[in-house]
Amino acid sequence: VWDGETLVGAMSAAMAVLETEKATINALNVFPVPDGDTGTNMALTLQSALEEATSLAPDEALHAGQVANRLARGSLMGARGNSGVILSQIFRGFASAIASADRIDGRQLAGGLAGATQLAYKAVMEPVEGTMLTVIRVAAERAASAAEETSDLASVVSAAHAGAREALAETPKLLEILRQAGVVDAGGKGLVTIFEGWERFVRGDILDRFAHASPDALVGEMAFLDRIDDLHGTDTFGYCTNFMIFGDRMDVERIRAD
Repeated sequence: VWDGETLVGAMSAAMAVLETEKATINALNVFPVPDGDTGTNMALTLQSALEEATSLAPDEALHAGQVANRLARGSLMGARGNSGVILSQIFRGFASAIASADRIDGRQLAGGLAGATQLAYKAVMEPVEGTMLTVIRVAAERAASAAEETSDLASVVSAAHAGAREALAETPKLLEILRQAGVVDAGGKGLVTIFEGWERFVRGDILDRFAHASPDALVGEMAFLDRIDDLHGTDTFGYCTNFMIFGDRMDVERIRAD
């Protein structure tokens, strides 16, 4: 099981792995705009989430639900770009599903991922398959299937990670621009990286994946980045503008329509 402290540990592991993959994720970024910043945006969003979660008082920090709520708030306030905003809604949906839990097991984690999926799809006005939405949905489905068999958290995390990897591999079949560019979805890759961090954490293995990499492996990584660098053109407008609206008892659907 994870309490608040271990949930922060799992997210910290995800942050460590995301940092190692940030440049690769940036290079994959061709949808919806080829501005090459998805990895950076997701890392900054997760960093903001962790900063908020670690500001809890010691007694509060032991409560998984309270930590998840702080992760959600921090990710929203620090969200960067489309991928960061969607990631913040994934955290928000997860937090809502486990709000009352002091500790979570595999079944509660699966429920959290189901809530994350529901809110992520709802947050996008025109959901597109072949994106990070597909990856979180399939990860949640695999987690739910595993949770029917066991409440073991490590098993459910492993199933979610496997589902995320499978979904990511399928993204070029679902989104034509990815197929043409010969890449997988950048935001989806970011989510796979987060699940990888979780799985490494439950295994007790959170080492940088490049810590013992061979020179040939590093050369191959850099060659990949060079190969797809020319996909990133100049954006006509150059800005992605997000609005935050605060208030009480707001009718979200009416605001969205307006």
